Amino acid sequence: MARHDNSPPKKAQSAENPAGAAMNASEAAPAYASDGREALQRQGALGLRLKALYDEVADEPLPNDFIDLLARLSDAPDGGERS
Repeated sequence: MARHDNSPPKKAQSAENPAGAAMNASEAAPAYASDGREALQRQGALGLRLKALYDEVADEPLPNDFIDLLARLSDAPDGGERS
């Protein structure tokens, strides 16, 4: 059975906060995170680059060895299925 602890939350202790004083969300967040638009622009650009890379890989032809393996598996008496 879970025990509910009613004590105050533990305080973050770090080099910037050696005493472990309670910090609110704006104090804990890095300064560069204050501009959400810039983060969204970086995420959008990264997403476009990742999609382009994915499309490039998906358009590559299958290696002949892999195609041969698939053909051998489909020609197998059990259809390539394992029991």
